[in-house]
Amino acid sequence: EGPRKCIGKRLGMMNLKLILVRLLQRIKFEVSDATEIPLPTVAVFTAIPENPVMLKPYSYFDRLNIPGPKPKFIFGNLCDTVYDRRHLCLTDHVKKYGKVFGLYYGQIPIIHVADPDIVQEILIKQSDNFINRIELGSNAKNAGLLDARDEVWKQARESLTPLFSPNKLKIMSEFANDASSRLLDEILQQLDHNKDIIDIKKLFYGTAMDISLASLFGVEPKGKKRI
Repeated sequence: EGPRKCIGKRLGMMNLKLILVRLLQRIKFEVSDATEIPLPTVAVFTAIPENPVMLKPYSYFDRLNIPGPKPKFIFGNLCDTVYDRRHLCLTDHVKKYGKVFGLYYGQIPIIHVADPDIVQEILIKQSDNFINRIELGSNAKNAGLLDARDEVWKQARESLTPLFSPNKLKIMSEFANDASSRLLDEILQQLDHNKDIIDIKKLFYGTAMDISLASLFGVEPKGKKRI
């Protein structure tokens, strides 16, 4: 939540609801034995000091008594948070160090928060003090919406917000309805081939890509163009 929440959040939630309604009308889902319970997910908010930190390398969190894994020279904790297993790494850190811990991206100290009350305080109640995202060397003037800062971000956000108005969302719901029909056909086809266990995560990834291609670029899954 807060002013920097995902600008397409309402669109994503609308798409998800439309797809689930279509599927649940025809299909009953059950969790298979191969599904890991609970699902390995974690929501972590990150914060970074606004001004340069001039201290002995990797001593920032020691001074603040913030726990965290020991960093490696030059790389810090970057090697532990690579993209394909980042969520698993953060989940392990929450279990080991608690809901507030520190990681180094190179030599940049970044505080990670997984406590919902603290995250709400940061993102909503004190959002004016945490308006910017982490800056890791990008040029603010040429940055996109995710990396833009201060007034540059505010102007970009204001110009894009009308694209996700209720009327625009209603128009874009057509793409979710089409994608949900294709997803339902794919699931029913797999069931007809006596496939009792279906990797729904893989199918949902494909459906999300279909919706993105159609709504953002006007391209249908099989290469047909809407515009």
